[in-house]
Amino acid sequence: MKVIAFLYFFFALVPCSYSKILIESIHDSVEVIKLNKLGYDSRLTDGERTIVYAEKALLLAKKVNYLNGIAEAYRVKGIGLSYLEKSENAIESYLDALQYFKLTKNSIGEAKVYNNIGNLYMDLDVDRSLEFFQKSLQIAEKLNIEILLAGLYGNLGNINQLKKRYNLALTNYQKSVDLFIKIDNPIGITQGLQNIGVAYFHLNQFDKAEKYLIRAVNEAKKNDLNNIIARANITLTSLYTEKSDFKKANSAISEGITYTKIIKDPKLEYDYLYLKYKLEHKQKNYQKAFDFLKQVYYLDSITYANNISIKVNLIEKQYQQTQKQKAN
Repeated sequence: MKVIAFLYFFFALVPCSYSKILIESIHDSVEVIKLNKLGYDSRLTDGERTIVYAEKALLLAKKVNYLNGIAEAYRVKGIGLSYLEKSENAIESYLDALQYFKLTKNSIGEAKVYNNIGNLYMDLDVDRSLEFFQKSLQIAEKLNIEILLAGLYGNLGNINQLKKRYNLALTNYQKSVDLFIKIDNPIGITQGLQNIGVAYFHLNQFDKAEKYLIRAVNEAKKNDLNNIIARANITLTSLYTEKSDFKKANSAISEGITYTKIIKDPKLEYDYLYLKYKLEHKQKNYQKAFDFLKQVYYLDSITYANNISIKVNLIEKQYQQTQKQKAN
């Protein structure tokens, strides 16, 4: 009788322990999702914080073998690295994310990563960037992923802007904003307003550009979107410099630099250095302008972009080769 009682206790205990492990695993998975979201939501405020959240999520996701959580953590980490202009490291994280999303047959995740890689190539290789956006767009349209489509329309607008097709860029940006309004995404709307302002600036429609850019800055401040504030003030500085409104130009450049230091973006720091040169030159402060110009040449952005492009391509090829070897 004691033996029977013991066996009953034993079998009763096993499912209880299993249930406990299962509950803990589910709890950890929910925590991974939470950490990844916190990381992603921090991207326009603090890229370093994005990476911290992503690494915590990655550690926990690996512990419970939550593959989609691992994939998303790599993707979010790549976004953080990208905002800190660490392109070489970002591409590695994105390719790791892509590998895990493919493993779980997560098409939505794949599409997001293709979009992220497209963004990474934006300032390095426009045609390569477009290839990845088109891969993402193909999946997003098939599955009707509205939030991704909204972002992709904005990115296609950026591509057209880089190719100096400003009216086409405006069409893309408006489609992006309309979709972000439909799904009630204030961050996407704010980014869209900034992009429209930049396009109008390049079309020399300064009044429209100023209106959209100021609106973007005000909306960004409501949501602590430091990256958007820093970028919008770059165009505002250029706009006021062109109009010889030096008081407003100095104000915009001062605010922009403050937010650039917060987000720690070296490329934006370079851009503001160049704007300082242009502003001083416009005011005929030639000695100050010359001093800034020397610094600009020292941090030459074209050489920097080319070097990064080569590294990104090299790392991507090395990674693909490694994966082929592992598969073999």
